[in-house]
Amino acid sequence: MTSPDSSLSFVPATCPARRLGGLGKRAGARCAWRMQQQQQPCRCSRRELLLQSVGALLAAVPTLTKSPAASAAIGFPGVGAPSATTAPAQSLPTAVDAVFTGPREVGLTFKYPSQWKIKRKLIKTHLFEVLVVSDTDSSSSVGVVCDPVRIERVVDFGTPEDIGKRVIELEKKKDGVLSAALIRTRSLPGTGPTQPTYYICEYRVNTTRGGDMHYMAKVTIANKQLYVLTAQAKEPNWKSLNRVFQQMVDSFQVTPKT
Repeated sequence: MTSPDSSLSFVPATCPARRLGGLGKRAGARCAWRMQQQQQPCRCSRRELLLQSVGALLAAVPTLTKSPAASAAIGFPGVGAPSATTAPAQSLPTAVDAVFTGPREVGLTFKYPSQWKIKRKLIKTHLFEVLVVSDTDSSSSVGVVCDPVRIERVVDFGTPEDIGKRVIELEKKKDGVLSAALIRTRSLPGTGPTQPTYYICEYRVNTTRGGDMHYMAKVTIANKQLYVLTAQAKEPNWKSLNRVFQQMVDSFQVTPKT
C-alpha cells in the first residue's frame, strides 16, 4: 500500500492531522486524531466524513478492487439566511428552477429550488464549498465541496460500495450516533468520452442530537479535483423532498477542463 501524498487536500484545514507532518498512518481524518490521540468524541461534519472516507480509499488505491466500469479558497456568491421553522406541506418546492454555476476554476453546475437560499460559510475549509438551504427548514439542504487530489478518475480508487461502507464505518465512530445504515450505491457512467463517472451513495444516520437523518451523496473526480454533493433531510421529511433532491443530484455536473 502506498502512503498518501501530503498535497492531498481532503482533510479540512482545521484538522490537527494537517499539523502532524502530512497524512501518515494516524492522520487520515480529524475524527481519528481526536479519538486516538485525545480520546475525544468525533464532531466532524458528515460532508467532512465523506471526504475523509474517499481520502482513506485514495490512500489504498493499489489494493482496492477496481470498478469494472471503469490554493486558496475560491469564493462564491451568497445571499440570505435560512429560517429555523418547520416547513408546512403546502410550501414544499415542486421544481428545481434556479441554476448555480461555480467559479470557472471549479467548473460545476447544479439546479436548486429558487426559494432556497445560498448560505455563505465564514471559515472556508475546502478549495470550494457552497451550501443551499431550505427557506423553511434549516435541516434540509444540499452542499457541494471540492478539493484537489492526485488521481484523475473516481473509478481508480474502487467501487461505490467501497465509499459507502467506509462512510458507515466512520459514522458509527461519531459521538452520539445510535445507528448508521447504507441504503444503496450505484455508478453513473459519463455521458460522453470526456465526462467523468459519478458515484451515488444513499444512507441513514440516527443520532442523539439530530435524530434520524437521510443523506444522498454524488461523488466524482475531474481535473484532479474531488467533488462531493450531499443532500440531507430529517427522515420524516425525506419522502416529501425526495423528488426535488433527486432532481438536484441528477442536475449536478462537473465540466472537465480542455
